[in-house]
Order: sequence, then C-alpha cells, then structure tokens
Amino acid sequence: AGVIIASDGCYNTGLNPDYLSYDFPVYSIALGDTAVYKDIRIDNVIKNDIVFSGNIFPLEISIASSINKNENSKLKIWNNGMKVYEESIVFLRDIDYDTYTVYLTANEIGLQNYTIEIEPLDKEKNSINNTFETYIDVIDSKYNILILKDQNSPDVSAYKSAIEKNQNYQV
Repeated sequence: AGVIIASDGCYNTGLNPDYLSYDFPVYSIALGDTAVYKDIRIDNVIKNDIVFSGNIFPLEISIASSINKNENSKLKIWNNGMKVYEESIVFLRDIDYDTYTVYLTANEIGLQNYTIEIEPLDKEKNSINNTFETYIDVIDSKYNILILKDQNSPDVSAYKSAIEKNQNYQV
C-alpha cells in the first residue's frame, strides 16, 4: 500500500533514496536534531602503500571540525604501539576543514600499523572518529643497475652520478 520513512534525511550506505524508483507510494516524515555538537574527526589519510626502508614518507591527514570557539588538541601518531609523532593543533572556529602533512621515517621492515589520533576536546560527545588506522609495507631492497658502454663517455658518469643519488639503486 505504501511506505512511511521517518528519517533525519541522512543515509550512510547504499544508494541515494532520492534517485530510486518505487512501485508504491513513499511518504516521508522529517525527523532530526538540529543542535550542533562539538566534534573533531579524522576525515581521510592519504599515504603510500609501500615505502623503502630508511626513506622519509608523507602522511596527509585531513581533519574536520565542528566547534563554536577556538580550541586546542594534539595530533599523535603511533607505529605498532610506539609514539612516533606528536603536534599541538589549534582548531579555529572559522576553519572547519584542514589538512596536515606529516613526514615519518620508515625504520622497521615489514607491514607497519600506524594509528593516527586526535585528543578529544572537552565535552566532545563522539570521540570514536578521532582515531584512524592505516598500514604501510616497508620493504628493504636495492635495485642493481648495470650500465654497459663500449667506450668511456662523460654521459656514462652523468647517468651513474644521477642514479647513485637514490639510495635504493646500486650501480
């Protein structure tokens, strides 16, 4: 006969209900809380899946905030349970989205678990979204490169010096 949907209008998974066709009438009742709650969250982390041992690699951390006044917190990064980074962050009332780039060194070989967390603000209701876990595979391998030339040439030493600047290559 029909369906009554009582919802706040937000959907978390699946297709957008606005663009689906139904063979029956759909009646909606708008529900929801219009109060804005204090919240900071890690929205996204962009990183390399594989890095070489000893190299420095970036983590690009996007943080969203919903606050009424400027507040302070700390960004912490843990590698397999050990703290490898900490930075104080000031959340500004006028800026609700910001990206921080952190550079870390790949010291341990193998699959590394990085936990990124932001300390919750005072009276923050939802702190589950203040933590983000990611994995990076740290490999230890050098590529051997052979340069063959029948005569000496200044080009060969230019190639060799350019290649040897990368610590992952051995000529």
